[in-house]
Amino acid sequence: MHRSLARAAETALHVRAVERVLVAAAHRLPTGRLHRFLAAQHRLPARVEVTHDRGVFTMATGTPTCLVAQLVWLHGSLGFEPPLPRVVPALAGPGPSAVVGANSGYYVMLLAQATGAGVTAYEPFPPALDRLRENLADNRLTDVRVRPCAASDAPGTMPLHVPPTDHGLLEGSASLDPAFKARHSGSVAVEVVTLDDDLGDAPELLLVDVEGFEAQALAGAREVLRTARPFLVVEIGDESLDAVADSLAGLDYVPFEITPGGLVEQDRLAVPAVTQEVAGSVGRTTYWNAVLAPRERLPQLRERLAGVIPVTGTP
Repeated sequence: MHRSLARAAETALHVRAVERVLVAAAHRLPTGRLHRFLAAQHRLPARVEVTHDRGVFTMATGTPTCLVAQLVWLHGSLGFEPPLPRVVPALAGPGPSAVVGANSGYYVMLLAQATGAGVTAYEPFPPALDRLRENLADNRLTDVRVRPCAASDAPGTMPLHVPPTDHGLLEGSASLDPAFKARHSGSVAVEVVTLDDDLGDAPELLLVDVEGFEAQALAGAREVLRTARPFLVVEIGDESLDAVADSLAGLDYVPFEITPGGLVEQDRLAVPAVTQEVAGSVGRTTYWNAVLAPRERLPQLRERLAGVIPVTGTP
């Protein structure tokens, strides 16, 4: 019995040693089969590095594995949701920004380093909130106001519905919308605020990615949108398209479709040619990111994105 346990322990030590060698080797090799194999086994370095024009930060891969960190490791520093990692900091310019649905903090840290201005980060899901705070502390980013709450059109408390968590990844699809995913492992009560009440500094950029609740978050930010006139980056699903458009009605925001060739102005919010499929949702089948600009700031949008990405539409 003791010999069997000893052999099992020795085998486990050898396996872990081989894994460490493979992870170290992957650092020196172009992304390929080895990276994909290790990612599928959740065998990643403890932290991955993100290098961008204005700095460098690291992200904890952790347990459960951070999907964003995994995608960065597989596809490169700016390989998560391209071309947004270049567009987002350029649009923010030198001003403050807010990220609603911060998750583990990729865009928060990118903005904090790229703009040198304050960032407000909203994240209600406790495991993601813990990873966000860990990443901010490890990178010594102190000019970030972390808000452990969700955003909607009215303040209060709501259940945050958590999908099954047996996939080994840090869950990024927890939603205030019970229909966002067909199955749940449970729910957690979270504080809900309106951005009109909670945001301090007027943001230059507002990024909203809240898993099917974008329309409600924007409805609670209409005064901010009317007075501060920030640029918007919003994740939209086919089931919430009309509701998002209604939340922005009368505010004179111009939508842009993100295409492989650049940003293309639209006369209204519409389903783009390229979307991502959603698995396990009740009502949503596809989603995409959209950029929106106040009409009077279209020249500034073009100026800030010059050399970053082509912009087609109104001069």
